[in-house]
Amino acid sequence: MKKLLFLLVSLSVVVVPSANSPAQLTSEEGIHGMGEVVLERKPEVMRLQVNLLAKGKDLPEAITKLKARRTKVEKQLETLGAAKESVKFGDVELDAAQDDQQKQMEIMLRQRMAQRRGGKRPAEKDVSVKPVKVMLKLTAEWSLKAADTAELLLVSKKLQDAIKAADLGGMKDAEEPTPEEAELAEETEEMAMNYGGREGPKPGEPVFVFVAKITSAEREKALAEAFRAAKQEAAQLAKAAELELGTLRSLQGGGGIEVEDSTDYRLLYQTSFGAAMRQQMTGRDHSGEAIGATPGLLKFKVTVNATFAVK
Repeated sequence: MKKLLFLLVSLSVVVVPSANSPAQLTSEEGIHGMGEVVLERKPEVMRLQVNLLAKGKDLPEAITKLKARRTKVEKQLETLGAAKESVKFGDVELDAAQDDQQKQMEIMLRQRMAQRRGGKRPAEKDVSVKPVKVMLKLTAEWSLKAADTAELLLVSKKLQDAIKAADLGGMKDAEEPTPEEAELAEETEEMAMNYGGREGPKPGEPVFVFVAKITSAEREKALAEAFRAAKQEAAQLAKAAELELGTLRSLQGGGGIEVEDSTDYRLLYQTSFGAAMRQQMTGRDHSGEAIGATPGLLKFKVTVNATFAVK
């Protein structure tokens, strides 16, 4: 017994029948096709991003401490074997935790803490002067050489442990928080857990991503293959509708990290690690990079969308 296969196809064409003429298409209609090519690469580089932190009773003192930390970190990176040309420091800026959004959260949390005290506010003399916090962003890279994924995992884990032990961000050297700051931090973490996630990496916590370079030649080849796939799909749709494919009307293409089919998807969108990973990608041109949160096979997807006229 023969099995029947029913295929449901969505076309971006509309046939307008006429009482006195054959079916026609308006100038705004066409047939759309999409092609994708996924490039897979082993990680070549481990990239670090971390915020160097410092605080003082005023801005000049905080900046002086931050400069001293940068000098110390430069020597540590040399000892850790970071690629010298990859080390980049950002500009000194006030800690992002002091922005308006954070202040609003602090107000809300302080109200909750006041309720726990029976509605009493702490005495004015007990409220410590809030220190000034400053930071600067650091990025650095390490080359990775391994025969297989298992060895790559061992190498990268050992390197990450050494970097964390170096405490580049200054988490261990930070001054002891005031009782109010400690209680606020505890409340903030509790609130984040109640909402089913974490708010992001802790201040000064290092974040790592793995990178493989995609050359211009590889990307051009992938774009060509993706276009051929898009055109083939459009031709198949035209044939199914008993039409003939015409000239190209519009064309769009691009490339980016491919995470939907890997554990990176969960890491990228559902964890604090992923939040920091997205932060690393912000403001950078990653058209030539495959990026992942784990030292496994990295994927880079090239997509082409093409629309053709109908003859």
